Amino acid sequence: MLTLALLQTNNSSIVSKRSVERLYYPDEHFFRHFVKKPQRRSPTINRGYWLRMQALDDPLPFQCLAKYPEKCHNVKFVDVDYLKLMTKKCAVIAETEQLRRLLSGVELNSLGNVVLRSDQYFAVGCDLRELEELERVLAGEVDITQCLVLFTAEVSVTYMDVEAADALIKWAAGFHSSRFCLIEQFLPDGRKHPFADMMLRHFEKLSTPLRSIHKYPRMEDQQKRFRDAGWPLAVVHDLWKLWNMPEFLAAGQRMSLNAIEPFDEWEEFALFASHYFLLFAGRGTGNDETYGALLQEDPPPDNTAIELETVNISQVTFYSSAKQQGCRRFAAAVPLTDQAVAYQGGLGANSRLNSSELVSHDVGADNKIPSSLPGLQPRMCHTLTRLEEGRCLLVGGRASPDKALADCWIYDLSTDKWHQAEDIATPRYRHCAVGLPNSQVLVFGGKTSNGDVLGDCLVWTQNLGWKIVCMQGDIPPPCFGAAMIAAASSGILVGGMTAKETVLEGYWEWSFEMSTECALIKFRNTSSQFKDFARLESPFCRFGASLAWSPFGSGLLLVGGVHGTRMLRKNNEILLIDTTNHSIAALDLEFHTRRPLLIGCSVVSAPEAVMIIGGGAVCFSFGAFWNGGLWALPVAGRDENSWRFQEKTVDSNSADPAPMASPAAISHVQRASLKSGQDFERILNKAQPVILDGLDIGACTQNWSFAYLKERIGAARQVTVHKAEREHLDFQTKNFSYVSQSFGDFLDAVEGGQKLYLRSLSSEGPASRPTKFSQDFPEISNDFSLPPELDFVFQNAHSSPLRISGPVIMWLHYDVSHPDKHTVMANVLCQARGSKRLVLYPPDDVSHLCFTPGASSSSLNVFETTPETYPPLAHTHPYEAVLHPGDILFIPALWLHTASTTNGVSVSVNIFFKNLKSGYSVGKDVYGNRDLQPYENGRLGLARMVKSFEHLPAEVGKFYLKRLADELMQKANEF
Repeated sequence: MLTLALLQTNNSSIVSKRSVERLYYPDEHFFRHFVKKPQRRSPTINRGYWLRMQALDDPLPFQCLAKYPEKCHNVKFVDVDYLKLMTKKCAVIAETEQLRRLLSGVELNSLGNVVLRSDQYFAVGCDLRELEELERVLAGEVDITQCLVLFTAEVSVTYMDVEAADALIKWAAGFHSSRFCLIEQFLPDGRKHPFADMMLRHFEKLSTPLRSIHKYPRMEDQQKRFRDAGWPLAVVHDLWKLWNMPEFLAAGQRMSLNAIEPFDEWEEFALFASHYFLLFAGRGTGNDETYGALLQEDPPPDNTAIELETVNISQVTFYSSAKQQGCRRFAAAVPLTDQAVAYQGGLGANSRLNSSELVSHDVGADNKIPSSLPGLQPRMCHTLTRLEEGRCLLVGGRASPDKALADCWIYDLSTDKWHQAEDIATPRYRHCAVGLPNSQVLVFGGKTSNGDVLGDCLVWTQNLGWKIVCMQGDIPPPCFGAAMIAAASSGILVGGMTAKETVLEGYWEWSFEMSTECALIKFRNTSSQFKDFARLESPFCRFGASLAWSPFGSGLLLVGGVHGTRMLRKNNEILLIDTTNHSIAALDLEFHTRRPLLIGCSVVSAPEAVMIIGGGAVCFSFGAFWNGGLWALPVAGRDENSWRFQEKTVDSNSADPAPMASPAAISHVQRASLKSGQDFERILNKAQPVILDGLDIGACTQNWSFAYLKERIGAARQVTVHKAEREHLDFQTKNFSYVSQSFGDFLDAVEGGQKLYLRSLSSEGPASRPTKFSQDFPEISNDFSLPPELDFVFQNAHSSPLRISGPVIMWLHYDVSHPDKHTVMANVLCQARGSKRLVLYPPDDVSHLCFTPGASSSSLNVFETTPETYPPLAHTHPYEAVLHPGDILFIPALWLHTASTTNGVSVSVNIFFKNLKSGYSVGKDVYGNRDLQPYENGRLGLARMVKSFEHLPAEVGKFYLKRLADELMQKANEF
């Protein structure tokens, strides 16, 4: 059998597969040899590439030789790529023992098309458009006419000219016994779908447009393409359907992934998988057991939509407004009154939020925007349920996918206050919550921190708190992400995802009763009562959808989310459900402006309209799409949206972080919980930034108000602070001055919004000794302590400054050395009051961030700079961390970072500690920001070296200095 991998090298793809390999295939590290700098991708990208690798079982020959040696008997693998790229790849193979030992009879060839040949594998450098040359090379190595040939192409031939790609497919069909597996992108709902548009723009921006997708946009087009090229058998499925096919993936395989990496980006994963297909084509004889799942059925053309009657309205138009506001996903919305809707929490542009926005029907009215509560942890995937006029109940939600929340809060519009209610017994997110008569709230299902899917039902009342509800009838299975709605004491439940991680099909009618003895809910699955239910291809198989009362009369709207087995299209994203006659109709949708992405949005039934607020998604690695603003579907006869976002007055508690100007793909710093000091040492060894949460740093998070600090430390105490006219502090240009003022005046000025920053100095020797928090501020030292899990930091501490800042941006810099020659310094930043946003870069990015020789700080303001104005930013790998009181950020040595307060005020304690054993700078290093001694010595040597060339002609000196620079780069790459 001959296996031909028709691959055009894609560095980003290889790096992503390496990320998957490190997490999901720890014992099969073959990609590592081709990726010098591993990067951990986002959970969605990891899972997407895992599915791609599962679909094609990874075409990397060494993977197959190691995993299936018995099946590789009498098999030869052929790699085909451009000669230059293949030469580079084979050099890696020749130098790597783990790869070379899988091959026998290895020969390297520096001339000709065959770069490497062996008994199991040979590599061909050839342009795939030159088919005669390729056929000649293959004929010289193997009698291909006597082989069963498997061609694999994973997102590669789509970059070729369409005519050349078609010729390649037709050429491959010319062998008597051959198979072809192709993974590529397609357009299930056309180019105007937001995900598709982001995807196509991404590749066009990289100057690698997807060429085939325009001629063959649908799966049925690809199927016909192969059949017309001479492949009698051609079956195709999108990857989302494969994910849900038990013949392809067992439930245990899907569920096992969560033990490796917590995951809750289901809608984004479904969008990705719905835009990629796996096609299997075959001719002649052969064993196709590997692709048995694909061969179970010949799928219907992918443009087949649900055949529904169109709702009796000539044009259903959503009118939008205020695009600048509402940029958050998985927030919660609730009508506080008939004139005002609160939009709370969710995932903002940079982090999870605890702030609120207000949508008002009467913008001129004096509507308050719900204040934020400092103690209310930012969250997403929670619920807000109306109790009565102006009051609502917030339940649960999550921080990270493995950190479900149990706290519940009541908001009262009349007082603009939040009050904590009784916690729900089991922390949960993506649950359902609906309001019942007498200000009761019914909660069903959800997901917990450890991944358990809940099937319980509870009811909350003001006087009794939470009470378990007994369930009878056709009880739905445990699920999360379902849609639920109520009218009085009855309602509807639709869809959701089960513990097996497939989307549930179901439409349940329910009724609720409550007596002094018990609370009871009765379910009845009435899916089968809908007309032509079987023909409708599971219309209720939805995850992350919403239900709202129709503005056209009786019935419901089922809005957005994702379908369990196929892509939702514009003509079935929103369905009108007649609950009386059990019929379904589609809405003929039009959007007043660009089409929104009906994922992560909040849907609210308000007087005379149904509103869709916010939403959007990260579109795999192609960028983030934000709906922004709101869309309103008004009743018939109205031709505009009269609902608007209320202009907000920013206060110190509710301000959201300003978005970062740079569109570079930014990763979120991971959060972690520690159970022991050994856990921290493992984090230390990985040298990656981590936010440590759930640790106790003392009473500082509650006590350190400015009034308290003034009283304890003393308002008259003199401090030296940075004072600036501009928000961005620049250490290189010294655009600030050092001023001495009383501590009380400093705090008053910070509270008043002045651009001031305090980094405390040693009280015993400001210019000669590092600052020690406990010695310099004994009055408040008992309020702060490192948790025992960070004993390593305590034992190796160098300095511990107190930092208090107003609305300023700290200069981009890195922290390095220690004067006692024991270790390079990392640090932990402990947030006590306010919130702070940091952007961090790995050490390798230093050459792209405007650091002048010998400087450990940069004048670049990455919060405002973009790759358009400073192109090197496009090559960086930024990480983002938003800290709230009690959070601890571990910053490894040499990681570049900058920080900004997100609400005007920040108080924190920074502990620098030693974690290397030699190489520190000589002399005093009070701030711990001098570079290492070898670097400083090297710069002196560099100056002497340059001087030695001065007597030569300029072009000669320049030539040899460049040669020396190349040698230095080679040495750096060997580290």
